[in-house]
Amino acid sequence: TVNGVSTYNPVLQVYSGTPSSLTSISCLNASGNGGTETFSSNTLLASTVYYFRIYHSGSGAANGNFNICVTAENTWTGAVSSDWNDMNNWSDANVPNSTATVVIPVTASDPVLSGPATCGRLTITTGEILSLNGNSLTISGAISGLGTIKGNGSITINGTGSFGTINFDQTTPGTTNKLTNLTVNRSGQTITLGNALQVSGVVTPTAGTIATGGNLTLLSTATGDASIAAGSGSYITGNVTVQRYIPAATSGRKFRYLAAPFATGPSIASSWQQQIHITGAAGASAPGTPCPTLSAHGNGFDASTFNNGSMFTFNEATATLGSGSSNASGGTVYNNAWASVANTNSTNLSAGLGYNIFVRGARSQGCGIMDATAPTAPTDVTLSATGTVTTGSFTYTNVSYNASNGDGWNLVGNPYPSAIDWDAGSWTKTNILPTIWIYKPASNNYGTYNTITGGVSGGSNIIPSGTAFFVRATGSPALALTEAAKTSSYPGTLLLKNKPFDFRLTLRNSANVKDELLITLNRPGASDLFDPITDAEKMHNPNNVNVYSIDAANKKYAINAISKIEDKEERIIALGTGAVNIGNYQLSIEPVDLPYYYYVFLRDHFLKTEMQVASGQTLTHNFQVTSDSASFKNGRFDLFVSNNRPHSTGLNNSNAPSFAVNVFPNPSKDNITVNITGNIKNVQGLSLYNAMGQLISQIANPLATTQIDLSAYPAGIYFLQVASEEISVETIKLIKN
Repeated sequence: TVNGVSTYNPVLQVYSGTPSSLTSISCLNASGNGGTETFSSNTLLASTVYYFRIYHSGSGAANGNFNICVTAENTWTGAVSSDWNDMNNWSDANVPNSTATVVIPVTASDPVLSGPATCGRLTITTGEILSLNGNSLTISGAISGLGTIKGNGSITINGTGSFGTINFDQTTPGTTNKLTNLTVNRSGQTITLGNALQVSGVVTPTAGTIATGGNLTLLSTATGDASIAAGSGSYITGNVTVQRYIPAATSGRKFRYLAAPFATGPSIASSWQQQIHITGAAGASAPGTPCPTLSAHGNGFDASTFNNGSMFTFNEATATLGSGSSNASGGTVYNNAWASVANTNSTNLSAGLGYNIFVRGARSQGCGIMDATAPTAPTDVTLSATGTVTTGSFTYTNVSYNASNGDGWNLVGNPYPSAIDWDAGSWTKTNILPTIWIYKPASNNYGTYNTITGGVSGGSNIIPSGTAFFVRATGSPALALTEAAKTSSYPGTLLLKNKPFDFRLTLRNSANVKDELLITLNRPGASDLFDPITDAEKMHNPNNVNVYSIDAANKKYAINAISKIEDKEERIIALGTGAVNIGNYQLSIEPVDLPYYYYVFLRDHFLKTEMQVASGQTLTHNFQVTSDSASFKNGRFDLFVSNNRPHSTGLNNSNAPSFAVNVFPNPSKDNITVNITGNIKNVQGLSLYNAMGQLISQIANPLATTQIDLSAYPAGIYFLQVASEEISVETIKLIKN
């Protein structure tokens, strides 16, 4: 510590090396005359010579005093117990703090954390074990020694300077070498994993580089998936093993939409095929033999009786619309769309691709799981693959649009070892609809989510790690994202977003298999025909329980935003249930708050009945589907909506707004003009949103004539919201050419 006087501006510089070859460690000159400079380090090594240079920065001569204080190591003694947090177990009678130099020598009692702990430099002697015991340890200095750290718990590495190699106890793999979370925040430094480490929570690479050496495994279990949070630069080197847990109890033998997070991935045969059977045609290569003497074809597939493919990708360019039932809809109704992988030996798992894989159960169950005539009940299985994980920005190269083929439907995969947020602002979605469809094998249906409108059937903006999902392109598409889209959130059922009147309709069969439809009335800017921004098409559910609305062009909706219903106007919203199986069903509508002048009826044209939807009450309608096609045809049900609010006579209309807003030109290429007539003081502000619902411009207390420049924004649909105390927010739909 250098203490300056009024004419003394102290500078403190620290060197290592020899007098003929000095290396500067630190140069401190933060204060002026009369200031103080302090150098503190927990990375200096014992028995090493260091050099300190103290001088005056400024004109003229100056005098000053300085003091050097060197603190010794705090050595673990274990004198009274194994409790790290007991001061009586330490040589200087102090529980280590973030600057303490800690040494754990060979003792009869290894330290065990009984609560959160910190230290500076940490030396663990060979053979010694530091047990986290479910607690957190923060290391601010370097680590040395061949001793190990025992899980479970969390570790944070911060501070400055080199770190070293950290080793974990391998006594019971999956237990003693497991952390909940690992956080690395040491700029410019490398943290090396010396042996196997499993993480069940989050690896957070705030600063610095994690050198895995192939030792890092991200766990996946029934309770959650480990992930790597957003980082910057080359924050991780070496291979990472990423797991994907697949339950059997709720799903059984089914296809699943999966994704792999590898920029440089392993072959299918060396990864997922080690845990499950993957079948396909023998091709020109040497044929294998099916069970009971199972062997693989020359192209890697497990031989089976029929050699049917069990791992596919979706090819929009070759898809052709099927001629099946008009009740079906979505990307899965196309023929020639699913292409079997050609070879599991030479085909690598690749980030961004969506894989449709039939999972029979764990490979360890033996050949019985392959027998389609008498299949063995599947067990849970955890897929595992090792490769270089995707980092940084990612651009999908497999998204296409062919109007005469797949009409823009594409199955893509989450490219990162982390959940991602479809609503995040770091996406690029050029000619991509704001809707995603995610298959849910447990319920055998599709969850649908629209950025503007909300989610249905469990649809969410959160796309889990290892998950593939459908998107739809509308023209020449570009789909990309950055690590800022990563999230630690888990999917949850989302209601509609800030709509005046929302209806959630649920169709259930007698086994409580269900599907949902969301309808919102008076959605600003909505139309009665398909609007790709606010509506979501229906994806036909494999469980054959479907409910959807239908417009005049026979388009089917999972999420349907209806245009404004004017005073004294009526609207009929046709509903469909598809070619549903014969049986008993229930159609219900959740409580909705309706204004007194709205009348809504659920009508059953097969039974010739109608039921009024009362404000704040659940409506339930039980019905049967028989062999009579009229009992399940589209239009058996509809919603009849009537707005019975009387028109204003113009007399004493105190509720009418005192201003009017006009926008022109609309559509526009560059600038739009907002013209406000009447009492402009009652207009509080203008807000411009893009089609993803993100605020991109805001004007407080606008002028009577205000211009908004759109030239910097891409072509598309935008929404201008007008804020006023007189009315609920008014929204005007804008189109930029």
